[in-house]
Amino acid sequence: MFNFLKRVFFVSNKIRVIILNTLFWLIFIILLAVILSGNIKYKSDTLFIEIIGDVVDTSAKSTFMDFLINNNSLPQYTVLSDITSALSTGSGDKKIKRVIFDLDSMGHLGAASAEEIGKEIEKFKGAGKEVITFSSSYNRDSFYIASYSNTILMDPYGDFALEGLSIERLYYKKFFDKYNLDVEVFRAGEYKSYVEPYLESEMSSEVKTQNLLWMNSIWNRYKDTFINNRELDKSSFENYFNNRVAFVKKYSGDYSKLCINEKFVDTLITKEDFYNEFNNIYPYKNYLYNHKKSRGRFDIAILNLEGDITYSDSSSGSINGVNIVKKLDEIKSGDYSGLVLRINSGGGGVFASELIRRKVEEVNKVIPVVISMGDVCASGGYWIATAGSRIYANNNSITGSIGVFGLLFGVENSLKKNLLINSDGVSTEKLYEPHSFTKNISGETREILQLNVDNTYSMFLDIVSKSRNIEIEYLKNSLAGGRVWSGNQAKEYNLVDNIGGLKSALSFFGENINPVYLEEENSVLEEIFDSFSNTKINIFTELSLLERVRDKKNIYSMFLWK
Repeated sequence: MFNFLKRVFFVSNKIRVIILNTLFWLIFIILLAVILSGNIKYKSDTLFIEIIGDVVDTSAKSTFMDFLINNNSLPQYTVLSDITSALSTGSGDKKIKRVIFDLDSMGHLGAASAEEIGKEIEKFKGAGKEVITFSSSYNRDSFYIASYSNTILMDPYGDFALEGLSIERLYYKKFFDKYNLDVEVFRAGEYKSYVEPYLESEMSSEVKTQNLLWMNSIWNRYKDTFINNRELDKSSFENYFNNRVAFVKKYSGDYSKLCINEKFVDTLITKEDFYNEFNNIYPYKNYLYNHKKSRGRFDIAILNLEGDITYSDSSSGSINGVNIVKKLDEIKSGDYSGLVLRINSGGGGVFASELIRRKVEEVNKVIPVVISMGDVCASGGYWIATAGSRIYANNNSITGSIGVFGLLFGVENSLKKNLLINSDGVSTEKLYEPHSFTKNISGETREILQLNVDNTYSMFLDIVSKSRNIEIEYLKNSLAGGRVWSGNQAKEYNLVDNIGGLKSALSFFGENINPVYLEEENSVLEEIFDSFSNTKINIFTELSLLERVRDKKNIYSMFLWK
């Protein structure tokens, strides 16, 4: 037995050494490649920005499971601040004459992020420089960026799919009814649409009206941008959306001819010919590396909160409340003159949101905290934002959704009626009912939970009322209740202070500053274990999302916008 254990220990130790050595050399090679590539001297007057994958606010946390799922390669994404910084630096660089965008591999681009990039392109052009954009095909996101260009290039066999904004949800009520599944919903705020799919079979007219209110605000700005940037005929452009079939039929389905004749694009060219024509380029990451700005006098911390707000989940797409609180403590005790908290979140657990809000409030007493809203800063995200000294939002940011809810699911009736299985037991106390998936709660417990949700909503209203100096009855009746607003609507209703992106938020601290980007850090082992523990197969993505958020009070302030 001893020899067997000795052999097991010997083999496992060898495996451990091999893994550690492999990781060491892999990291060493990557760092060496980065250093060497950064030192390459480029003799080009053409800045090249290829946007790959989704545009995100922070270097997305990629886990071990992400690596395996994506065929041994990490998911690709592009950091928003890298794009805007390259454009901003290039605007003042006399050696740079133009910028070329390749949007062929671009993924999702949020409306507020698109607005920030657009503003930087305008400044770049304002400095007398040229902008050229290529993509094999264009959709709403890629065409928004392309519309700012002097020249738009497209593949001769490319597609042009300019769609408006939309929201679509799955509605489960009939499914629950058919299979006798139980759902308990507790909500405060008549427009808190997150829970509606569990109560109805279709989107209510009230929620449709409210969604269209903020969606039209953003979409109208998109259309105005397209028309103004491309100098399009407004009536003809509107006709493209209102009579799409007739519009495409006019060109016999030939999108190349349609795009050229309607001035959507300027030139048709293959990707190979495009790269042959523009082969002397300066990749933007190398450009940023070789053009690091001199340090300012005052260090301003920038902390990104991107994803769903959880108490302690560290998986990709999550904001770990415990880790963020620690990070904020470090900032408070560090040598920083201010903090910009960049929030790109539709919310999550109320308990975690409140923990972060309190800590932001603490930091704000030591150094100024400025909130910068990304594509979305709603529900729990807005809960946190109220603790800032100043709130900046883009016109196209999504915010508000001031409301809370709780959800409980069960299968007691389904077990009884479909499988003839009954759940039963005893409790020492009448109202002590830890939630069981196989046993429904009593009327008394249901009433207690609703009271808890109502109280949490009152807290939310009180926090917003005091921080934004809004009379609470007006807030409750006209702005809250789960209503969602675009950034420019929020500015009108005093839910935010200024219109502007991250650069505008940093300008709050003056010019002689040194932005310091901080990110939540996890160990390799932490990420590996989180990857496995959070890889679940679930037919209801929203249910698995709630499971991951796991609020301690089972009360949530969330808004789904994608």
